[in-house]
Amino acid sequence: MANEENKLIQDKVVNPIKLRSLDEAISLIETQSAHNVTNLSKMSEEEIIELANDILISIRLSIDKKIRGFICEISNKYPSLKIEYDYDSDLDLYDIWHTDQYLQFNDKNFKQYIAEKAREYLFDNNIYNFSFGYDHIKYIRSKQKSFNKEKSLF
Repeated sequence: MANEENKLIQDKVVNPIKLRSLDEAISLIETQSAHNVTNLSKMSEEEIIELANDILISIRLSIDKKIRGFICEISNKYPSLKIEYDYDSDLDLYDIWHTDQYLQFNDKNFKQYIAEKAREYLFDNNIYNFSFGYDHIKYIRSKQKSFNKEKSLF
């Protein structure tokens, strides 16, 4: 967990979370923390933005944990299925993808199981900014990476 937190903190420095305005930062702080307007009035604009960014990182860590739980549940039921996810900060979207075309398009039980687990881990936790599905391009890239790793062993 510490490595993931460090990576998100690094991402904050390298790719700062984009807040459109000071008002947006204040609104986020007021809805997500115990700070109130009186405390904020004593803070500089930079401090407010930094606090809002820290809150956003905390939210992302919480969402990442739920997504990892979702993936773990699916992996336990389908151990040969490769599932990964990426986060697009520009779209604020978690792209959860897997490598089994057959399951995606032909297995009704798989779809039902995914829907149940998405409800349990994501929807019930107010996480709606995600997509889930087979991704052919990422599947091909993952096979190439595997091949390159095997090739480098020899």
